[in-house]
Amino acid sequence: MAYGSKYMKGNKPMNRKDKKVAKPISKLQQEKLDEHAEHHTKEHMRLMKKAMRQGMTFAKAHQAAMKKHGK
Repeated sequence: MAYGSKYMKGNKPMNRKDKKVAKPISKLQQEKLDEHAEHHTKEHMRLMKKAMRQGMTFAKAHQAAMKKHGK
């Protein structure tokens, strides 16, 4: 397998089960995102939702979205 393949983790191959599975966003998270959306763009919110589905907290998802896309 080539380095950087989607089934590699560092230098060792990873199992398919090691990949992060998208989880649904809870009702409380969705309410918080709806409030947050008043101050941010659709792209910012899309990035946050994607990160939160992968298990990131609201604050970490916000930091990642701000770093990648901005407001």
